[in-house]
Amino acid sequence: MTITLKEAKEYATIASKSGLYPGANIDALTWIIISGDELGLSPSVSLRSFDLIPRGGKTQLYIKPDAMLSLCQRNGMDDYQAPEPTDQYGPVTVTIKRTGYPTAMSVTMTREKAKAAGLTGGNWDRYWYQMSVKTNTATIARKLYADAVGMMYIREEMPTSDNQTTASEPQPEPPPETAEISTADIMAKVKEFYAGWVGYFRELGANDKEIGVAFKNAFAVDRFSEWPGWNVSTIAGFNSAVDQANYLVNEQYADYQAKHTQPAEEPAAPETVEEKPTNQVARSESKAAAARFIENILAKGYTVSQINEALELPMETDLIEWDGWQAFGAVDKARDKFMNWASNHALTAQQPAQKPKPRKGMFANPPAEGFRTGHPDDYGDQ
Repeated sequence: MTITLKEAKEYATIASKSGLYPGANIDALTWIIISGDELGLSPSVSLRSFDLIPRGGKTQLYIKPDAMLSLCQRNGMDDYQAPEPTDQYGPVTVTIKRTGYPTAMSVTMTREKAKAAGLTGGNWDRYWYQMSVKTNTATIARKLYADAVGMMYIREEMPTSDNQTTASEPQPEPPPETAEISTADIMAKVKEFYAGWVGYFRELGANDKEIGVAFKNAFAVDRFSEWPGWNVSTIAGFNSAVDQANYLVNEQYADYQAKHTQPAEEPAAPETVEEKPTNQVARSESKAAAARFIENILAKGYTVSQINEALELPMETDLIEWDGWQAFGAVDKARDKFMNWASNHALTAQQPAQKPKPRKGMFANPPAEGFRTGHPDDYGDQ
């Protein structure tokens, strides 16, 4: 694992406070993040790559088809073919050749096989080709890429009778991220976002005035709802704004937490203690300031290796003993440099270029039911 349980829980806490995962508890989000980390996914990508769906009285974890295909592509894919059938409900065959393997593997879905597996009605009638491609790809992935996908299943492989929706009771299709979002919906979600963070500040003992100051410092506006970041028109734009808002308010939350959990100062040393030379005093003060800076960054969920990366230092550098802290203003410069790095890192994680390239007819609009954990980028209903 590249992430500790503590770090995963901190990410899950932020995700829960964002309001993007209604009904999700922190433990469930933590498990999703850990599961994704074991497959090499970052926390934010993990939360968009899995579904938690009630089945048989229990909630089960499923990987999304596009996430499964992406993991396969990461591990080498020489060829991928999924031709459309000439008939609407004709057999659908998917062929994949993994890099380094001598032969390709093919799997075919027919209406007879689908019916025998309980895959009928709903999206299986409306999107026969797309649903067949997804299940065929998942079958091959578990055989050729077991080391990459962890033997996981996708929800499209669930029998229709296990789903909460049926063809006679269709549910509205969730909009894609490119769909527009109304101002009223944005303000409703912003209100939930604000209420979540207020609750966490109050757990630290903050009063209304202190919470107001924290939000004003974070967003430089008198009213949180007037923050320019909310001036978006699409779901993708709003999701990006939420990520940025979480980062900004978490800065203030961590600062407030640090100020109110500092240990009591030790009594002054006796006057008989020999005074240190001036250069030693300066060095000691610089190290103390650096230690406070590092402690503050670590409290926000970052790691020592990330601090080294942001400051462009070798990974083996002992941050506390680094001689660079002796330079005038070194801590302030380091803080600015780290914040710029963290901001760019957060924005980069949302860029479409990092998503797997879609293939013809492959992942258009999957259905949604039960508890959803990812962004609303799926289609249809079952």
